[in-house]
Amino acid sequence: MMQLYWRPEEIYEKGYKKEDLARNPHLLEYILRIRDILGAPEFVEKPGDELRYADNFNVIYPVGDPIFIHAYTLEDGGSSNYSRKYYVVEPEIPSKELIEAIEEVFAIVSGEYEAPEDPSEKRELIEKILERIITPVNREKGYFRQRGKRVEVSVRDLEAIKYYMLREKIGTSVLEPFLRDPYIEDISCPGAGCIYLVHKIFGPMETNVCFRDNEDLNKFIIKISERIGKPVSRARPIVDAVLPDGSRINIVYGEDVSLKGSNFTIRKFAKEPISVVQLVRWGTMSAEIAAYLWMALREQMNVWICGETASGKTTTLNAIASFIPPDYKIISIEDTAEVNLPHENWVRELTRDTGSPESSITMFDLLRAALRQRPNYIIVGEIRGREGNIAFQAMQSVPWYIPIMVRRNGVVEIAAIGSIVDRYFGEGEGDGEKLVSDLEVLTITRSMHVSFARVSRVIRHWYRGKLYRIWLSDGSYVDVTGCHSLIAYSPVRGLYEVRPTELYRGDWLLTASLPIASYGEPCESLEALGYLCGAALASGELVEDGNRSRLKLHISGGKEISIL
Repeated sequence: MMQLYWRPEEIYEKGYKKEDLARNPHLLEYILRIRDILGAPEFVEKPGDELRYADNFNVIYPVGDPIFIHAYTLEDGGSSNYSRKYYVVEPEIPSKELIEAIEEVFAIVSGEYEAPEDPSEKRELIEKILERIITPVNREKGYFRQRGKRVEVSVRDLEAIKYYMLREKIGTSVLEPFLRDPYIEDISCPGAGCIYLVHKIFGPMETNVCFRDNEDLNKFIIKISERIGKPVSRARPIVDAVLPDGSRINIVYGEDVSLKGSNFTIRKFAKEPISVVQLVRWGTMSAEIAAYLWMALREQMNVWICGETASGKTTTLNAIASFIPPDYKIISIEDTAEVNLPHENWVRELTRDTGSPESSITMFDLLRAALRQRPNYIIVGEIRGREGNIAFQAMQSVPWYIPIMVRRNGVVEIAAIGSIVDRYFGEGEGDGEKLVSDLEVLTITRSMHVSFARVSRVIRHWYRGKLYRIWLSDGSYVDVTGCHSLIAYSPVRGLYEVRPTELYRGDWLLTASLPIASYGEPCESLEALGYLCGAALASGELVEDGNRSRLKLHISGGKEISIL
């Protein structure tokens, strides 16, 4: 029986609750074990922002019974360079011999049941089998004795056995605490040894979860990859997949492709998708930028989201997708499922890599197929190959009044591309080329940074020949010259180049066009809407009613001017 060297009042003063300690005796054991080394950890329900910039901290917080997380600092970092530590407090795993005895009987008895598909039903079945095969006895911790199809175990090991079996059978093994913790961004295992992570509050941390050697790590990687349906092998050592909670995992298997041995990295995503309103509140983007994106998506413009690794591209994509009208048909194309949309008419497509060109399905294949399905929007997770050719061709045509973002003499503005060029030509002045020094436009650098770049010259060339107006089935149109190169599509010919005069009614055309606005010139109305959107976002008048697909914008007097 454990002796308490603290008065109960002292424990409760640290924020611990009597019912939590009674329900999780391993937590009390851990506190008493480390209190003389690190001091008494403070118990918090959630690590708050006040800890974000703290040089020293020592707190414990729950991530779902029976798991708790102890986050603390060591001045010298201990045996590593990481001074910030992440310790998983969980029931002590029973001995290997006890687990093997339980597993042996469990395998025999489980054959009498039909395996369910639903996770909650699997959990109920595991608990039912454990209750059937385990006989609790009042003996010392670690005691067990197998008797046919039953195993006698100490009552002090019951919860630990149940936790371990559920974690291994339907959970994610040693990853379970990390996937439960909503404050983790990235999880990294560079090889045999400890797992590292990036915490939203505490930053980079070293954990107490470790793999003894490469053999131990390889067994785990093979097990987890098989569970998620993408088994690794020597022939296929690199795998990208999605874990049951939606996190993205990248696995590299074997010493022949990774000198330190197998490794994996996990990128976690919020269970509740982050909205644009949250991004504005956090300062990720300004209200004006959010309004600009709102306008662009309302008018069916093309939007590229670019940035370096872990810069928030997917988060931004999922957030601004709420701006796409809810009755639009959307097709998403990805290598790994990351896009999360609130729209009902959403077709979600994934690539398939079998190692054979004949049976693999690439992004290029899916993008070509998507063009046959007449979507309002196509969302491509990443563009890295020849599918980029189609994407760029689909965006090649833009009219005079398309607004772009520029910076002139240090002032950022949104204006029609044609009007920007016209500013550098005097009244009555004809075609020509002008050198400019005060104009900048947004560009993507070779290092994948988005920044303003200086424009050195603008060219205006008025076309005086015949213009062709091509009307599309959605009511929009595009004006082109007779020599304009267009990209058409047919099931027989695939993608092919065509001139306007060679088009026939019913042909499929890849183009980017702005729908005809019923309220006047698009650029003028966009500027007016942009002002209202930006003002509402900045003042907090944009509200969410609990459904990401319905964002309401109100102006003075409560008049609703837009529902997304």
